[in-house]
Amino acid sequence: IIDLIVVSGSGVTVIDAKRYLGRLEIRGRDLWIAGRRRSELLDKLARQVDLVQGVVGPAVPVTGVLAFVDTHLSRHQLRQGPALLCTNQGLRRHLRKQHRGDVDIDRIAALLDVTLPRAFT
Repeated sequence: IIDLIVVSGSGVTVIDAKRYLGRLEIRGRDLWIAGRRRSELLDKLARQVDLVQGVVGPAVPVTGVLAFVDTHLSRHQLRQGPALLCTNQGLRRHLRKQHRGDVDIDRIAALLDVTLPRAFT
C-alpha cells in the first residue's frame, strides 16, 4: 500500500509516512531508528517506486520519500541511495521545488488513478 502519491510538473513523488520515536541514523547502507535496524523500510519504498515507475514509464521521474513524524533526524532531509528521508518540514521543502517541469500532470494522475488499486474510497 502506498500512503501518498504527489504528481507535479517535475514528476511523481511516492511518500511513505512513518511514525517512529527515536533517532534515525544511516550506517553504511542500513537505516537504523532508535537503535533498531529498519532497512526494510527502504526496500519497501523501492518496491513502491518501481511499481509507480512501471505505470508512468521511464520518461517521468519518480522519487521515493520516507517522511518521518516524531523521529529525530540530524537534518530535515537526508539521502540514502535514491530515497529521500525527511521530516515534515523537509517534505514541504521538497514538494515546493517540484512544481516546475513539463510532466502532463492530468494525464499522469489519471493513469495512476485507473492503474493502481485504492486502499480505500
